[in-house]
Amino acid sequence: MPALKAGPAKLAGLLILESGLLRVAGALLGVAAVYSLSFGTQSLVTQRFGLFLPITPLTFKSYLCLAAITLAGFAVGLVPALRAYRNTLADHLSLRL
Repeated sequence: MPALKAGPAKLAGLLILESGLLRVAGALLGVAAVYSLSFGTQSLVTQRFGLFLPITPLTFKSYLCLAAITLAGFAVGLVPALRAYRNTLADHLSLRL
């Protein structure tokens, strides 16, 4: 990206955005997987073990947890973003021995 004239701020922003969007996609896929597995195995668990596992919608606490995970994803993206912001194009092109 620096070779394509992307400035350090744009590169850092893209890294933070990528990290956050990956975290959002992971959270959404995780919730979808839990609900689909719950729907798919509810009758099997009830028949085999005699346990009824009710499938309820997400609570406010669950939404807060997902929001915290998403914000953590954006925060974690700050580490490589700051490193990329500090490096110049010459740092990436120089030969390191």
